[in-house]
Amino acid sequence: MNTIASDHDNSGLRDAFRVAVAGIVALWLREPARQGNARAQEMLGFMHALGTSMFPGVNRDGREAIHWFDLAARQGEPVSLRMYCALRRQFVSNVPPAARCLTRAGVTGGRDWLPLAPAPTARSEPD
Repeated sequence: MNTIASDHDNSGLRDAFRVAVAGIVALWLREPARQGNARAQEMLGFMHALGTSMFPGVNRDGREAIHWFDLAARQGEPVSLRMYCALRRQFVSNVPPAARCLTRAGVTGGRDWLPLAPAPTARSEPD
């Protein structure tokens, strides 16, 4: 069978597999994240910040991303702190500029001053 035709015939199956895998990974990460695993929290933050463009089957949801980055930042994850500051500025009103967010966080090691983001209540629309 022609390789090009074969790849074309399997593209739907390949896409379905990618969506299923991303969904499974998100579900698999949730329990460790809830138990306080900062790496799992950070990964869930990225999955929800980027959504289907990078993680098919995972909706882009800024508030959910903020929630997970907040929890990881409180445990000293520097990338999560930066993502938290940037996303809070983008999705939440009355927030200081990201530069001030990072400056204030640097003073306390990124753990004490951060207001805990509430757990998301409403889902945003997919990309």
